[in-house]
Amino acid sequence: MQTTLQNSHLEWLQGLTAHFKISLSEIARLAGVSPSTLTRFVKAGVPESHLRADTIGKIVSALGVDPPALPEPKALPASMATIPVSLSAEHLLEAKQLGLNLKDVLRVAAEKEIRAERLRQWSQRNQKAARDWDKLIEDEGLWSDGLRQF
Repeated sequence: MQTTLQNSHLEWLQGLTAHFKISLSEIARLAGVSPSTLTRFVKAGVPESHLRADTIGKIVSALGVDPPALPEPKALPASMATIPVSLSAEHLLEAKQLGLNLKDVLRVAAEKEIRAERLRQWSQRNQKAARDWDKLIEDEGLWSDGLRQF
């Protein structure tokens, strides 16, 4: 699978060969780079590969052309996801009448449930440590027991 940067470089090289009506080997010779550098890049189709900046710079200088255009950055993933939710007609109507924003209600409820579940799982994982700590305090007391005035 080719990356957008790889596609950009391939299209640029293909455009140069078509415009100047010369081969990749001839472009390489004019730019002072090894012909295998260009032919290997075009023919191998190695995923995630691209031309090095110094190779592009030499071609740009030798042929007097613009460098390849940089691909558009990929859109950032949305911070929110859309999910289907079923709600009874009565609840929907009452929520509307009360002026509740159901997106906010669902978000707050989900955050609350996630926090509660994380705490439950943490407590379960650390149950033995908590029991051991309680036993230690019961057996030896706290370091501040003799200092308290209450």
